[in-house]
Amino acid sequence: MTKRRLRLRRRGVTTVEFALVLPMLLLIVFGAFEFSRANMLRNSIENAAFEGVRRGIIPGATASEAQTAAQDLLDILRINDSAITISPATIDDNTESVTVTVSAPMTMANHYVMPKFFLGKTLTASITLPCE
Repeated sequence: MTKRRLRLRRRGVTTVEFALVLPMLLLIVFGAFEFSRANMLRNSIENAAFEGVRRGIIPGATASEAQTAAQDLLDILRINDSAITISPATIDDNTESVTVTVSAPMTMANHYVMPKFFLGKTLTASITLPCE
């Protein structure tokens, strides 16, 4: 066979290879976006819990101040539908430690692309520090 005839026989090979590889490539790209956003959300709620508990362990602090500190950080990061729990509910001079738990759902409100792997899951972070 001549080179010309071989080229004509392989004319559609590139198109078929592209059609086979493209779905896998898109799955990897969108999966990377989703896993990156999930990791960023996890780190953000951990930071919010830490900021809340830091505010709560200061002498004279209240549970509402701790909750406000955590919520302020979540608002800055645009994390929606989060739940913040402070334990104990009343912080006084006899409180030994404070725990702040922050939860955020994996929904379209907290994602850049449509979540596929984490849709319906909830990420939770809990931080406990002794009072000063």
